[in-house]
Amino acid sequence: MYASLARYCSMAERCCADVRQKLKAWDATADEEEAVLGQLQQEGFIDESRYANAFVKDKFRLNGWGRVKIRHYLYHKNIPVTLIESALQEQIDEEDYLHTLRELLKKKHKSIRAADAYTLRAKLAQFGQSRGFEVGCIMDLLDQVVKGDL
Repeated sequence: MYASLARYCSMAERCCADVRQKLKAWDATADEEEAVLGQLQQEGFIDESRYANAFVKDKFRLNGWGRVKIRHYLYHKNIPVTLIESALQEQIDEEDYLHTLRELLKKKHKSIRAADAYTLRAKLAQFGQSRGFEVGCIMDLLDQVVKGDL
């Protein structure tokens, strides 16, 4: 069991929640679960801080997710809030963050067929929120995107 999980963890970054899910599927007892998790953490196969940093970096750079969505996913993986906030600060530069949001909104603006400016703004704001960006950031850029000032 341990060797399989060590191999599983070495293929990609994993958190305790991922390994627990695997152990539950294998009907491991609570004692076995804790022993295996402890050993994996001790030997460096699982590191929640490393996992949080990798997750934030990948989801922001590759998927274009905002902080809200990333925070939500990590929270549901039972990553401690301090590690989540630390990873968000370390991995996401504010200038890159706003640039990414601006580019996503510009791209979406081209594909929206809206009858009026109000509907267009509403659809763009909803899109930005669905990608996990904060309402304040979206509203700050919305006028520029709609007017084409960028």
